[in-house]
Amino acid sequence: MNRKAAKKTIIYGAGVRLKHFIKNNHGREYIAIIDRNQELIGTEYLGIPVTGVDILKHVSYDEVVVVISDLSVKRVLIDNGCDPNLIYYPSKDQMGEGLFYSAEVRRACLKLLSELFERADQYKINLIAEFGTALGLYRNRDLIVYDDDIDLSVPSEHFEHLLEVFHKKKFAHDLSFCLDDDRGGSASLLGQIIINNVTVPICIYQRFSNGHMSYCTGEIFGQLRSELFNSRTSIELIFGKFWLPGDIELYLLDLYGDDWMIEKRKWSFCSYANV
Repeated sequence: MNRKAAKKTIIYGAGVRLKHFIKNNHGREYIAIIDRNQELIGTEYLGIPVTGVDILKHVSYDEVVVVISDLSVKRVLIDNGCDPNLIYYPSKDQMGEGLFYSAEVRRACLKLLSELFERADQYKINLIAEFGTALGLYRNRDLIVYDDDIDLSVPSEHFEHLLEVFHKKKFAHDLSFCLDDDRGGSASLLGQIIINNVTVPICIYQRFSNGHMSYCTGEIFGQLRSELFNSRTSIELIFGKFWLPGDIELYLLDLYGDDWMIEKRKWSFCSYANV
């Protein structure tokens, strides 16, 4: 019996999500990992060579799997000669992710989120939840069990103040933040916590007056109406107060479409309504 040949796969993005994808998807021959971090190029990750995007011009491949949440990668790949039909953003169930299945992990993260919002409020910093975090807090009154991170944002004019406040503060679970300015756009704050061997990334982006967000200023985020961020609205949950975009239902409609109330486990980064 002839076995089906393994797909020759190039991955875009080294990191935890790559590990998840390889663990949960078989039948692929991994040729290379493309990453924009120059310090990683020339090394190996999980035994796979890490290289720059120019590899696309020198090898044959069947697909490029993008495991980071950045739609601008698609344009970079196309500009470097990749057939758009070979670019693939896996869905969350394929990634095998879902950091919040444990009620204990969700509780700990909600307590920490409440602490972040309280700290920001003390210094008049308008921190809000965004994306799946905002959807979960509003729709589920909880974190979405199959989500893979916590997303927050602040107005760009508050970002420097946020840096000062959060760098000085020790949070629960040894959370600390580092500045990320290697994404081709404005800087963001990245942190992570580990609860019961589950690593939860926390991302705090800058939101600009035109509705764009730091580093994600392209195909989707620029289409969110700036007036959605003119105000905030709060909800009270058992662990405290959580802040969301002012017209939260319009925000969710713009971002996820008119069926935002329906849970979608086969959601991918290309599933946003405005893509």
